[in-house]
Amino acid sequence: MAIQIMGRLIRTRRPTRPLRGAPVGGSYRQAHALYQELVRLVTPATEDVRELAAWLATNPDASEAYAALMSRKDKWRRVLGPSASALAYRWTRAVSDRDKIKLQDSLAKALGVEVVSIFDEPAVQGVEDMMRTQAIPLISSISDVYYDKVLEATMRSYQQLPLPENRNLVQEIQELTKITFERAKLIAVDQTQKMHGMVTQSRQTALGIEEYVWRTSKDQRVVGNPNGLYPNPTKLHGNHYIRNGKIYRWDSPPSDGHPGWPIRCRCMASPVIDYRKLKLVA
Repeated sequence: MAIQIMGRLIRTRRPTRPLRGAPVGGSYRQAHALYQELVRLVTPATEDVRELAAWLATNPDASEAYAALMSRKDKWRRVLGPSASALAYRWTRAVSDRDKIKLQDSLAKALGVEVVSIFDEPAVQGVEDMMRTQAIPLISSISDVYYDKVLEATMRSYQQLPLPENRNLVQEIQELTKITFERAKLIAVDQTQKMHGMVTQSRQTALGIEEYVWRTSKDQRVVGNPNGLYPNPTKLHGNHYIRNGKIYRWDSPPSDGHPGWPIRCRCMASPVIDYRKLKLVA
Protein backbone atom coordinates (compact mmCIF):
# COMPACT_ATOMS: atom_id res chain seq x y z
CA MET A 1 0.00 0.00 0.00
CA ALA A 2 1.15 3.55 -0.66
CA ILE A 3 -0.19 7.07 -0.63
CA GLN A 4 0.05 9.75 -3.26
CA ILE A 5 0.24 13.43 -2.32
CA MET A 6 -1.45 15.72 -4.82
CA GLY A 7 -2.23 19.38 -5.10
CA ARG A 8 -0.60 22.48 -3.70
CA LEU A 9 1.59 22.09 -0.60
CA ILE A 10 0.20 24.08 2.29
CA ARG A 11 3.30 23.51 4.46
CA THR A 12 6.45 25.27 3.29
CA ARG A 13 8.76 22.34 4.14
CA ARG A 14 8.61 18.66 4.84
CA PRO A 15 7.90 17.82 8.47
CA THR A 16 10.91 16.61 10.46
CA ARG A 17 8.97 15.59 13.58
CA PRO A 18 6.15 13.06 13.85
CA LEU A 19 2.73 14.55 13.19
CA ARG A 20 -0.57 13.57 14.74
CA GLY A 21 -3.51 13.06 12.46
CA ALA A 22 -7.13 13.48 13.46
CA PRO A 23 -8.68 10.31 14.89
CA VAL A 24 -11.12 8.44 12.68
CA GLY A 25 -13.86 6.88 14.78
CA GLY A 26 -16.35 4.19 13.93
CA SER A 27 -19.58 5.38 12.38
CA TYR A 28 -22.76 5.31 14.47
CA ARG A 29 -24.69 5.86 11.25
CA GLN A 30 -23.21 2.72 9.70
CA ALA A 31 -23.85 0.69 12.85
CA HIS A 32 -27.45 1.90 12.90
CA ALA A 33 -27.86 1.09 9.21
CA LEU A 34 -26.62 -2.45 9.86
CA TYR A 35 -29.02 -2.78 12.78
CA GLN A 36 -31.94 -1.68 10.59
CA GLU A 37 -30.94 -4.29 8.01
CA LEU A 38 -30.79 -6.95 10.71
CA VAL A 39 -34.24 -5.97 11.96
CA ARG A 40 -35.57 -6.24 8.42
CA LEU A 41 -34.09 -9.73 8.07
CA VAL A 42 -35.12 -11.09 11.46
CA THR A 43 -38.61 -9.61 11.85
CA PRO A 44 -40.35 -12.15 9.56
CA ALA A 45 -38.82 -14.99 11.60
CA THR A 46 -40.12 -13.50 14.87
CA GLU A 47 -43.52 -12.84 13.30
CA ASP A 48 -43.68 -16.53 12.40
CA VAL A 49 -43.27 -17.41 16.07
CA ARG A 50 -45.73 -14.73 17.20
CA GLU A 51 -48.43 -16.30 15.03
CA LEU A 52 -47.57 -19.68 16.54
CA ALA A 53 -47.50 -18.50 20.17
CA ALA A 54 -51.24 -18.80 20.88
CA TRP A 55 -51.26 -22.38 19.58
CA LEU A 56 -48.17 -23.27 21.64
CA ALA A 57 -49.87 -21.88 24.76
CA THR A 58 -52.68 -24.44 24.35
CA ASN A 59 -50.15 -27.18 25.16
CA PRO A 60 -50.38 -29.28 22.00
CA ASP A 61 -48.48 -32.55 21.88
CA ALA A 62 -44.83 -31.83 22.70
CA SER A 63 -43.59 -33.61 19.58
CA GLU A 64 -45.90 -31.48 17.42
CA ALA A 65 -44.66 -28.26 19.06
CA TYR A 66 -41.06 -29.37 18.63
CA ALA A 67 -41.60 -30.24 14.97
CA ALA A 68 -43.37 -26.94 14.25
CA LEU A 69 -40.60 -24.84 15.78
CA MET A 70 -37.76 -26.83 14.21
CA SER A 71 -39.31 -26.70 10.75
CA ARG A 72 -39.59 -22.92 11.00
CA LYS A 73 -36.05 -22.64 12.33
CA ASP A 74 -34.75 -24.63 9.36
CA LYS A 75 -36.85 -22.57 6.95
CA TRP A 76 -35.46 -19.25 8.17
CA ARG A 77 -31.93 -20.61 8.19
CA ARG A 78 -32.31 -21.39 4.48
CA VAL A 79 -33.97 -18.04 3.76
CA LEU A 80 -31.55 -15.86 5.73
CA GLY A 81 -28.33 -17.56 4.63
CA PRO A 82 -27.94 -15.82 1.24
CA SER A 83 -29.27 -12.55 2.66
CA ALA A 84 -26.69 -12.65 5.47
CA SER A 85 -23.88 -13.10 2.96
CA ALA A 86 -25.05 -10.21 0.80
CA LEU A 87 -25.55 -7.95 3.81
CA ALA A 88 -22.09 -8.77 5.21
CA TYR A 89 -20.49 -7.90 1.88
CA ARG A 90 -22.28 -4.52 1.60
CA TRP A 91 -21.50 -3.67 5.20
CA THR A 92 -17.76 -4.46 5.12
CA ARG A 93 -17.30 -2.53 1.89
CA ALA A 94 -19.18 0.49 3.25
CA VAL A 95 -17.15 0.60 6.48
CA SER A 96 -13.83 0.18 4.66
CA ASP A 97 -14.62 2.79 2.00
CA ARG A 98 -15.79 5.32 4.57
CA ASP A 99 -12.72 4.81 6.76
CA LYS A 100 -10.41 5.17 3.76
CA ILE A 101 -11.91 8.55 2.88
CA LYS A 102 -11.68 9.73 6.49
CA LEU A 103 -8.03 8.63 6.78
CA GLN A 104 -7.15 10.38 3.52
CA ASP A 105 -8.64 13.59 4.90
CA SER A 106 -6.81 13.15 8.22
CA LEU A 107 -3.45 12.61 6.50
CA ALA A 108 -3.93 15.52 4.10
CA LYS A 109 -4.66 17.90 6.95
CA ALA A 110 -1.73 16.65 9.07
CA LEU A 111 0.74 16.77 6.17
CA GLY A 112 -0.46 20.16 4.99
CA VAL A 113 -1.43 19.13 1.46
CA GLU A 114 -4.62 19.49 -0.50
CA VAL A 115 -5.24 15.84 -1.35
CA VAL A 116 -3.95 12.44 -0.25
CA SER A 117 -4.92 9.30 -2.16
CA ILE A 118 -4.49 5.87 -0.56
CA PHE A 119 -3.84 2.86 -2.77
CA ASP A 120 -4.89 -0.23 -0.84
CA GLU A 121 -2.98 -3.49 -0.93
CA PRO A 122 -4.28 -7.06 -0.51
CA ALA A 123 -3.85 -6.93 3.28
CA VAL A 124 -6.82 -4.57 3.59
CA GLN A 125 -8.94 -6.82 1.39
CA GLY A 126 -7.90 -9.69 3.62
CA VAL A 127 -9.25 -7.86 6.66
CA GLU A 128 -12.54 -7.22 4.87
CA ASP A 129 -12.80 -10.90 3.93
CA MET A 130 -12.00 -11.98 7.51
CA MET A 131 -14.61 -9.67 9.05
CA ARG A 132 -17.16 -10.75 6.45
CA THR A 133 -16.49 -14.40 7.30
CA GLN A 134 -17.04 -13.65 11.00
CA ALA A 135 -20.16 -11.58 10.40
CA ILE A 136 -22.08 -14.10 8.28
CA PRO A 137 -22.53 -16.76 11.01
CA LEU A 138 -23.27 -14.06 13.59
CA ILE A 139 -26.05 -12.66 11.43
CA SER A 140 -27.38 -16.11 10.62
CA SER A 141 -27.31 -17.11 14.29
CA ILE A 142 -29.80 -14.43 15.36
CA SER A 143 -32.86 -16.41 14.25
CA ASP A 144 -31.28 -19.75 15.28
CA VAL A 145 -30.67 -18.57 18.84
CA TYR A 146 -34.16 -17.07 18.96
CA TYR A 147 -35.86 -20.32 17.97
CA ASP A 148 -33.70 -22.30 20.39
CA LYS A 149 -34.75 -20.01 23.25
CA VAL A 150 -38.43 -20.23 22.26
CA LEU A 151 -38.19 -24.02 22.11
CA GLU A 152 -36.55 -24.11 25.54
CA ALA A 153 -39.29 -21.91 27.02
CA THR A 154 -41.99 -24.02 25.39
CA MET A 155 -40.60 -27.24 26.83
CA ARG A 156 -40.32 -25.66 30.29
CA SER A 157 -43.92 -24.55 30.05
CA TYR A 158 -45.06 -28.03 29.06
CA GLN A 159 -43.17 -29.49 32.02
CA GLN A 160 -44.91 -26.95 34.27
CA LEU A 161 -41.60 -25.40 35.23
CA PRO A 162 -41.69 -21.69 36.09
CA LEU A 163 -40.61 -19.18 33.47
CA PRO A 164 -38.62 -16.05 34.46
CA GLU A 165 -40.59 -13.51 36.51
CA ASN A 166 -43.62 -15.85 36.44
CA ARG A 167 -44.37 -14.97 32.83
CA ASN A 168 -46.70 -17.22 30.84
CA LEU A 169 -45.49 -18.70 27.56
CA VAL A 170 -46.88 -15.94 25.34
CA GLN A 171 -45.31 -13.27 27.56
CA GLU A 172 -42.00 -15.15 27.58
CA ILE A 173 -41.97 -15.31 23.78
CA GLN A 174 -42.59 -11.55 23.67
CA GLU A 175 -39.63 -11.02 26.02
CA LEU A 176 -37.42 -13.31 23.94
CA THR A 177 -38.35 -11.32 20.84
CA LYS A 178 -37.29 -8.11 22.58
CA ILE A 179 -33.99 -9.68 23.66
CA THR A 180 -33.39 -10.89 20.11
CA PHE A 181 -33.58 -7.37 18.69
CA GLU A 182 -31.30 -6.13 21.49
CA ARG A 183 -28.80 -8.80 20.49
CA ALA A 184 -29.07 -7.68 16.86
CA LYS A 185 -28.22 -4.15 17.98
CA LEU A 186 -25.22 -5.38 19.97
CA ILE A 187 -23.95 -7.31 16.94
CA ALA A 188 -24.38 -4.26 14.69
CA VAL A 189 -22.54 -1.88 17.01
CA ASP A 190 -19.81 -4.27 18.11
CA GLN A 191 -19.01 -5.65 14.66
CA THR A 192 -18.95 -2.19 13.08
CA GLN A 193 -16.46 -1.00 15.70
CA LYS A 194 -14.34 -4.14 15.29
CA MET A 195 -14.37 -3.80 11.51
CA HIS A 196 -13.34 -0.17 11.84
CA GLY A 197 -10.53 -1.02 14.27
CA MET A 198 -9.16 -3.86 12.16
CA VAL A 199 -9.20 -1.98 8.85
CA THR A 200 -7.68 1.09 10.54
CA GLN A 201 -4.78 -0.97 11.85
CA SER A 202 -4.23 -2.74 8.53
CA ARG A 203 -4.35 0.46 6.49
CA GLN A 204 -2.18 2.57 8.80
CA THR A 205 0.55 -0.05 9.23
CA ALA A 206 0.64 -0.72 5.49
CA LEU A 207 1.24 3.01 4.96
CA GLY A 208 4.23 3.00 7.31
CA ILE A 209 2.38 4.37 10.35
CA GLU A 210 3.72 2.43 13.32
CA GLU A 211 2.14 4.28 16.26
CA TYR A 212 -1.12 5.90 17.26
CA VAL A 213 -2.53 8.05 20.05
CA TRP A 214 -5.35 6.39 21.98
CA ARG A 215 -8.47 8.57 21.98
CA THR A 216 -11.63 7.92 23.98
CA SER A 217 -15.10 9.35 23.54
CA LYS A 218 -14.56 11.37 26.74
CA ASP A 219 -17.98 10.64 28.21
CA GLN A 220 -19.52 8.67 31.07
CA ARG A 221 -19.58 5.44 29.07
CA VAL A 222 -15.78 5.21 28.86
CA VAL A 223 -14.68 2.16 30.87
CA GLY A 224 -12.51 3.19 33.79
CA ASN A 225 -13.93 6.69 34.14
CA PRO A 226 -14.16 7.04 37.96
CA ASN A 227 -17.22 9.28 37.61
CA GLY A 228 -18.77 7.30 34.76
CA LEU A 229 -21.14 4.39 34.31
CA TYR A 230 -18.38 1.75 34.18
CA PRO A 231 -15.64 2.74 36.63
CA ASN A 232 -14.35 -0.82 37.04
CA PRO A 233 -12.48 -2.31 34.09
CA THR A 234 -12.57 -6.03 33.37
CA LYS A 235 -10.16 -8.51 31.82
CA LEU A 236 -12.07 -8.31 28.52
CA HIS A 237 -12.41 -4.53 28.59
CA GLY A 238 -9.50 -2.76 30.24
CA ASN A 239 -9.27 0.76 31.67
CA HIS A 240 -9.57 2.89 28.54
CA TYR A 241 -10.04 6.08 30.53
CA ILE A 242 -6.37 6.18 31.56
CA ARG A 243 -5.20 5.37 28.01
CA ASN A 244 -6.59 8.57 26.52
CA GLY A 245 -3.73 10.59 25.00
CA LYS A 246 -1.11 7.87 25.36
CA ILE A 247 0.91 6.54 22.43
CA TYR A 248 0.78 2.84 21.49
CA ARG A 249 2.46 0.79 18.81
CA TRP A 250 0.38 -1.20 16.35
CA ASP A 251 2.71 -4.17 16.79
CA SER A 252 2.29 -4.15 20.59
CA PRO A 253 -1.41 -4.08 21.53
CA PRO A 254 -2.65 -3.61 25.11
CA SER A 255 -3.96 -6.67 26.93
CA ASP A 256 -7.52 -6.26 25.60
CA GLY A 257 -6.46 -5.12 22.13
CA HIS A 258 -6.32 -1.95 20.08
CA PRO A 259 -9.19 0.61 19.90
CA GLY A 260 -12.39 -1.05 18.70
CA TRP A 261 -11.35 -4.59 19.67
CA PRO A 262 -13.12 -5.00 23.05
CA ILE A 263 -16.90 -5.40 23.00
CA ARG A 264 -18.63 -2.10 22.19
CA CYS A 265 -15.37 -0.16 22.41
CA ARG A 266 -15.80 3.29 20.86
CA CYS A 267 -12.18 4.41 21.20
CA MET A 268 -10.16 5.69 18.25
CA ALA A 269 -6.57 5.54 16.99
CA SER A 270 -5.12 8.91 16.01
CA PRO A 271 -2.20 8.19 13.63
CA VAL A 272 1.32 9.28 14.59
CA ILE A 273 2.78 10.16 11.19
CA ASP A 274 6.52 9.98 10.60
CA TYR A 275 6.97 11.49 7.13
CA ARG A 276 10.26 9.63 6.64
CA LYS A 277 8.53 6.27 7.05
CA LEU A 278 5.47 6.95 4.90
CA LYS A 279 5.21 4.84 1.79
CA LEU A 280 4.83 7.47 -0.92
CA VAL A 281 4.40 7.15 -4.66
CA ALA A 282 5.45 9.80 -7.12
